[in-house]
Amino acid sequence: MTSANISRLLDRFEKAGLSLRLDGRQRRGVRGDVFSMSVEVVDRRERFVLFPGAAERLEVVDVSPVVRQAVLLVKEPERTFTQSVWDPVAKKMTQRREVTPSETRRYLVGMDERSYFMAELPRPVTTVKDAHRALRPGEVVDWESRRENRGKKAVRQGEWLFLPLPSSEARELDNRIARKAVTLREKAAIPGRPGKPHVAFRLAVERSAKGDVVHAQGSVRHVDHEPLHLNGWHRVVANMEVRRARQGTWID
Repeated sequence: MTSANISRLLDRFEKAGLSLRLDGRQRRGVRGDVFSMSVEVVDRRERFVLFPGAAERLEVVDVSPVVRQAVLLVKEPERTFTQSVWDPVAKKMTQRREVTPSETRRYLVGMDERSYFMAELPRPVTTVKDAHRALRPGEVVDWESRRENRGKKAVRQGEWLFLPLPSSEARELDNRIARKAVTLREKAAIPGRPGKPHVAFRLAVERSAKGDVVHAQGSVRHVDHEPLHLNGWHRVVANMEVRRARQGTWID
């Protein structure tokens, strides 16, 4: 990157109210000249740490100082790299070989409640507002657009969204739990995503041909988010962010 590009990148992060440090070294656990980004804490303050690698384009296309977020565009050539990952079966760190995608990627980065986050977007966007829309699953959009739910919004904690069940569906879920057709777990992590766990007071997990259907009830806790309380059963839905192996050591 040229000094002008670096200056522009730092300036755009500053305008979004975000702290950024560019690093000339690849982050720990990754080997290869590829883009990576993580978060470090200095004097109890967070800041993004960015290693440009061989990126051909690296720019902020939009910022929102109000919510302290930005849309970051990354374009780099396809190349191989290795990353240290935890093998839960072998119970040790192993080296995994990966390949960078050659297509242009966009990330929503910034502050969420009380910590920094980074989420790769599933489709091209040009504004922070559009990025928020891109992360909302179709199931959530459909629920919010129903006449009986007009004006209501799904409850969110990090990458998870929660949709309250109608009383009739909640009663049927309780019946399936009583018949042991649904697995009931207490103080359990919501399954399906790596990283720091979101722990729910009660989880109901039901197998289906399309994957697990998860419902939560009571408190939901996460180290980087304010505690959430769900009054009654809620359907648990993951956001639409793209998950890649080297996305980071932090971020939810």
